[in-house]
Amino acid sequence: MQAGASKFGACDICHENPTETFYQSEEKYYKHSTGIRKEGWTHHNCVTRFGHEKCLKSVRRGDYVFTVREDKNELDVYEEK
Repeated sequence: MQAGASKFGACDICHENPTETFYQSEEKYYKHSTGIRKEGWTHHNCVTRFGHEKCLKSVRRGDYVFTVREDKNELDVYEEK
């Protein structure tokens, strides 16, 4: 994002004013295999934060889990460890 604390406020992690603010949103991938196959993404029990890039990376839960393949307009999903 092209703004800092004046627009987005203090960092959600360290509470200092960043000159450049980053946004981090968690999502979980789910699959149900009970009869009808259903899968997708949810924000249930996930956190959204604003702050310094370093601070946001320090509080991530889990690993990077997906990549959008622009050449094929597909989503590659990886299992959580």
